[in-house]
Amino acid sequence: MSTAAVNDLIRQCQHALAIFSEEVDRFSDEQWVTGFEFFQVPARQAIHLLECLEFYFTGKPLEGDPW
Repeated sequence: MSTAAVNDLIRQCQHALAIFSEEVDRFSDEQWVTGFEFFQVPARQAIHLLECLEFYFTGKPLEGDPW
């Protein structure tokens, strides 16, 4: 991959994580841990997103993951 493409990908990831961080900050402490159903809780959604990113970017084997 060219340096320009790699740099663009890095910028896009940084921007996406900055948006994620801003959205997390919009929740109050109570809103962060409550939801309509088990998986519709912001904290659970955030953990799921971060676990997926870890899985795809670390190359860690699936064995041993709780999900």
